[in-house]
This record gives sequence, structure tokens and C-alpha cells, in this order.
Amino acid sequence: MGRWRDRGMGRWKHFSTCLVRYLLRLRAVSVRPAGSQELVTPKSVTISRKADHWFISFKIDSAAINTEKSVDVVGVDLGIKSLATLSTGEVFEAAKSYRKLEAKLSRLQYLNRHKTKFSSNWKRASLKIAKLHSMQSQH
Repeated sequence: MGRWRDRGMGRWKHFSTCLVRYLLRLRAVSVRPAGSQELVTPKSVTISRKADHWFISFKIDSAAINTEKSVDVVGVDLGIKSLATLSTGEVFEAAKSYRKLEAKLSRLQYLNRHKTKFSSNWKRASLKIAKLHSMQSQH
């Protein structure tokens, strides 16, 4: 088990790609889009890994849905101090997630800089940095 983990994404990526291709050939993969009752066979499937989280995305054909356009118009001012200010006077505050995590990110990058590249400790530290970046983008 450790051998698979140490070799990086190469084998896992190949395995997941082969598995998806096999399931698509068998037509064993079916997707139910949100708000729909019918099953759809995907055209393609992508499996990706980002900061120790696995994601799967399906590409499907769907019919275009026409919606009614509303007449109300609101102006938006994108700013530096606040994220956005509407012409109605409503203000959306910025999350400033980078500022909150900047010191921790700096420290982790500093510690990782002195490690031997592609060693187990370097990979573990890089994963911590990637998790911190993903945490920053979620908040």
C-alpha cells in the first residue's frame, strides 16, 4: 500500500482513467442531473485531485432552458475596501481570507523551502500548503 502512495499520482490517475473508460464502455455510469428525474449517460468523465480531495465531473448533453428576463437594474461598484456596493446602498464586505491565513502560509512555505525536493517530508509539507490554499479559496 505504501508503495502506491509514494509513487505519486501516476498510477492512481492511470487506474482511475481506465476504470472510468471501462464503466463508460459498459454504460454502467449513469448520472441524474439536479432537479431531473431521468438518467443520463455522460459523454466524458474527469477525475481530479486537489489538496487531498477527489473530484469527479461529468459532461452531459442537456436542452437549453429559456428564462424570463427581469426588468430591474442595479448598478454594482467593485471596490477595494468592500467587495461590492450596489446602487441601492447595500454593501457586501470582502472575506479577506488571504490576510487571515497569510502568516501561516508564509511559515509553511518557509519550512518547506529547506526540505529535500520530492522527499516524504517535502510531499507532506506541500500537501499542508495545498490544503491551506484550498481552505483560503473556500472562505
